[in-house]
Amino acid sequence: MPRRLTSHPAPASSDRSAQSGRSRRPDEPRRSDGFADPRRLRSDASLSDRLDQPEAGGTGMAVRPKVISFSERQEERKKAGRRHLIKRVLVLVLILALVFALVWGLFFSSLLSMRVGDVTIEGTNAWVTKDMIASVVKEQEGKSILLVDANRMSKEVAAIPGASGIDLRRRPLHGLTITVKAQKPTAILKDPSNQMRPVDAQGRMMTADKASVQGIPVISVTNFDLALRTNAVKEAIKVLAGLPESLRSQIASTTAKTQDSVTTTLTNGYIVIWGNSSQIAFKTAVVQRTLQTLRTTDGNTYRVIDASAPDNPIVRQSLETKK
Repeated sequence: MPRRLTSHPAPASSDRSAQSGRSRRPDEPRRSDGFADPRRLRSDASLSDRLDQPEAGGTGMAVRPKVISFSERQEERKKAGRRHLIKRVLVLVLILALVFALVWGLFFSSLLSMRVGDVTIEGTNAWVTKDMIASVVKEQEGKSILLVDANRMSKEVAAIPGASGIDLRRRPLHGLTITVKAQKPTAILKDPSNQMRPVDAQGRMMTADKASVQGIPVISVTNFDLALRTNAVKEAIKVLAGLPESLRSQIASTTAKTQDSVTTTLTNGYIVIWGNSSQIAFKTAVVQRTLQTLRTTDGNTYRVIDASAPDNPIVRQSLETKK
């Protein structure tokens, strides 16, 4: 007897499995919350095609890392180091070139070279002339004004009788202003034949053509060369050099039998015994004050002021009297 076959409906889970089995391809990526599994992407598609697939999430989801060669990187560093070194060397060379150009321009080129025609000489007189100073300046011509040796020039000028040095000021581009420290003769040496020789504060002979000797103290001597070697005349010159011009110009004559007996006669008749050149500033103050007192005293008969001991000055009527 034939059997009746009765078909039973398949479970729902089986249907879902079958349906799922029919709808999924073997190479289809499994989805989990909307993300694709890159391990299930089709291998026969190119990388760009696979990245463009919706299941892959679009462009940029997977980027192949750049392969860096260590040797290339090391070579790039070496090149960068060489470029940096070359730049530093070039900068250093440029700085040295600028310094060299500056030094050469200031000290060795003709840019600042001293020219005698651009030198201004001031402070000279009839005894220390511009020509005397110009002969010293000419030795420095052609040098940069920055290299002109002011100390050397001052010493050379000081070697001229009547001069004690200079003050120097540089003027761009080629000039100098030289102010000479020049003095009139300190004294005039006069011998028995009435010949006269001017001398400075150091006892050096001075020369001048047609220079006036008015107001310059006169020292009577027997012989010029011998006089400048005696202590008495040397001390007399020191005394006169220490006096202010206002008092020195009033001196008519000077005598010195010894180095401690320097005596001057003023044009108004007063006689001053200085002794020697020690404490000359103090002695000068004492003499000036005493002269003022004697001039304003009625019936004054004193004409001699002994300031050889300035702490205890003495006034006399004459050199022969003690009081």
